[in-house]
Amino acid sequence: MNEYSTEKFIEQYEHIKKLELLSDSELNQLKRKRAHFEVGIKSAKDVKSFIEYIKYEIVLMKKFMQIDYSNENDGRALDRAMCVHIRDIYKQAVRRFQDNRKMWSYYIEFAKMKFPNSVTSIFQQMLGFHHADSDYIEAANHEMDKQNYYVAINFLIQGMSNEKKNSKLVALHIECSLKQAEASGDEKFKERSLAQVTKYFDKYIKSTKDVQIYIDLLKKIQNLTCSITFQNQILQYLLIVFCSRPEVWNLLADRHLNGLFFQENSETENSTDMSFNNRLRHALTIYDRSLEMVDDKFRTQMFDFYLNKLMELDMLKTNLDDYGYQCIRSAFIKTLDAGYKKDCLSEDFYTQYLKLCIMDSKKSREDIEEVIVKGSHLYPHSMEFYEVAIKFYFKIQKYENISLLFKQSIKNNEKDAIHLYEFLCQIYLQNPEDKERLIKAMMEAIASNDKNLSANFQPCILQYYAFSENIEKAREVYTQMLNSKSVISLSLKFFTAMIEIENMQLKPDRAIIFNCFERATKIFGKNHPDIWIEFIKYNWELGKFSEAYSLKKRAIESMKGDLRAVEKFELKYVMLRNKLGMNEDIKEEKM
Repeated sequence: MNEYSTEKFIEQYEHIKKLELLSDSELNQLKRKRAHFEVGIKSAKDVKSFIEYIKYEIVLMKKFMQIDYSNENDGRALDRAMCVHIRDIYKQAVRRFQDNRKMWSYYIEFAKMKFPNSVTSIFQQMLGFHHADSDYIEAANHEMDKQNYYVAINFLIQGMSNEKKNSKLVALHIECSLKQAEASGDEKFKERSLAQVTKYFDKYIKSTKDVQIYIDLLKKIQNLTCSITFQNQILQYLLIVFCSRPEVWNLLADRHLNGLFFQENSETENSTDMSFNNRLRHALTIYDRSLEMVDDKFRTQMFDFYLNKLMELDMLKTNLDDYGYQCIRSAFIKTLDAGYKKDCLSEDFYTQYLKLCIMDSKKSREDIEEVIVKGSHLYPHSMEFYEVAIKFYFKIQKYENISLLFKQSIKNNEKDAIHLYEFLCQIYLQNPEDKERLIKAMMEAIASNDKNLSANFQPCILQYYAFSENIEKAREVYTQMLNSKSVISLSLKFFTAMIEIENMQLKPDRAIIFNCFERATKIFGKNHPDIWIEFIKYNWELGKFSEAYSLKKRAIESMKGDLRAVEKFELKYVMLRNKLGMNEDIKEEKM
């Protein structure tokens, strides 16, 4: 360790020793560790060494912070010294690796927590090497959060000098300028700021085709009273150039809900004091108009905006009177119906429409079936839609329709076959009279070419018979499935389920249990050490010690091609032996 590296920590080490925070050996270890890091960062070819050093120091700092100091000033002094040291490491890192943007980000985040007054200067240094618009925006947003509008504007001007037509930078400059004007309280300054932002808007923002830029800007400045006229100008421009876009109408309606009324060719009137019902009425009128104004390709999105807003408002039930509540509910049903007729409902809202139709006593069965048929073509991959439709047919006992719809859902959603079959079985379980249908559905799944689907339902059929009828029936089904040609392959879960079922009986059939274990180890033993462990455990519990030891040798021989499986088996074998108190040497003598 060079002399400087030693000297700069002397006071810190003395402080640690005085407070007895570390033992002598721990303190020496700290010195050696720091010496290692100090040497490492001097010859480092990348930031990795710096990051490891910083991580080490932060962990150490947090450890010291958790100590309950008798004198709080001692803790603060040590924390301060360590923070300064970490900051110095960051400084060296960004000085050596100026192009590493991520390192600057780490440095800035640390400074925000420990040295907030230095963040501005760090941003200034960073912007000397990094010139992406996101860099200037991050720096400006930090200053705006602290209401340092002058500094924020300078950052943005610096960014705009590199990219004059960057609409994101210009939009943030407009926002910042207006917030600065609002905070100033100086009417003349407000006038100058408005003139300037209007010029910037006309020159740079109007050239962008990204409607979200305008919308985000309006949302950010909507509460600035000095910008009311300017907001009106933006809205007028949007309604002329982007009148076919649903985002514009959604914004306009939302502003009316917040009391920011707008009339074309006049100033926006701030009417937040107007009753909610009046604002709601204006907003619903705008939404209704928007459904006719937007382009056909955006109409589904417009219906989504409208319906989502109605659902959001419906959640405010406690703040609504009867008139407002009825308006919202009526508009929701009317809009769903209009969207259905125009084929403009998205998947979720189409399913909601089907639910409403099913609950509506005025809707005939034919009307509902028409919605189901149409939906199965529009949204063939919607799981929720199929579930709602199948529940409807189950309620009216139309099993042929259930079968047809279920087959269609499986064909269109093969990857969700397990979920769909589970859903169908749950439906049939609700009615004891549907027992045969339930069994048929499970056997269909078991006979499927989909191995995962088959494996999932093989234990289910055994459990169903064991718990709904008796163990004899479950044993009969087990034997039938062993000899069945329709089942592609029996799964490990099938055998373990039968073992569990037998072990739950007062008089378990040990022949079946041994049969399950033998078949399971023969088919799956090469890759599943757990089944061998369970088989050995079962023999030990029955006092069959020599058989258990033979199984151990068979298991290792079976898994010899998979070293990891053998290691896992041997570890679990030792753990099981110790748990059961088995002494292998003694047991082997009894063979």
